[in-house]
Amino acid sequence: IGNDIRNKQRRNRHYTTIERRCEIEERYSYEEELVGYRVKYRYKGNTFFTRTKTDPGKRIRVAVNVRPLFD
Repeated sequence: IGNDIRNKQRRNRHYTTIERRCEIEERYSYEEELVGYRVKYRYKGNTFFTRTKTDPGKRIRVAVNVRPLFD
């Protein structure tokens, strides 16, 4: 009888295990952002480049410095 009870207890044992499953999920996104305009302009035969934050349109205002010429 004792042997039968012992075998029954072995058969009725339940084991619980905890598993932790992790998955790596990678997500990428690409965005384009306009940060300014590279402007090419000519003044008195010379070519210049500048950057502006806003669209300059067909014309761009320039500051001209005047200095005297000495011979």
